[in-house]
Amino acid sequence: MIPWDTVEKEYAANFGEEGAPAKPSRMAFGALVIKARLNTTDEETVAQITENPYLQWFIGLKEFQTTPPFDPSLMTHFRKRINLDLVDSINEETLRPKKKDDDEPPGSGTGSASTKPPSENKGRLIMDATCIPADIKYPTDRKPGQTG
Repeated sequence: MIPWDTVEKEYAANFGEEGAPAKPSRMAFGALVIKARLNTTDEETVAQITENPYLQWFIGLKEFQTTPPFDPSLMTHFRKRINLDLVDSINEETLRPKKKDDDEPPGSGTGSASTKPPSENKGRLIMDATCIPADIKYPTDRKPGQTG
């Protein structure tokens, strides 16, 4: 869902023609997302990426590697180059509804089965299964009036 083309375009604007090539924008932005989601330090983030093939795929590596993809000190440069304006524009594009066709916005009359407006939210939804109230009696439970 992340618009990697937008990230690349905005990220590339930070660099000139000279100097060593920069790390790809997917690696930079992906590492910052991983750091924020896992709430880790820069060193721990690089260690997590090094150990986890799924995180390596997320940052754009084509195959698993056992060596760190970058030095933890580069996280500071990633944070400087990817500012809040870029993050806001990425969030906006990610949350923007996707169109089925360029001419037809989602939910328009031709493709949808129903034209009635969505109903209002009612009640309370408990998302975590560990929080669902349940009155289950176990064989070890005491019954009212039962002693020791």
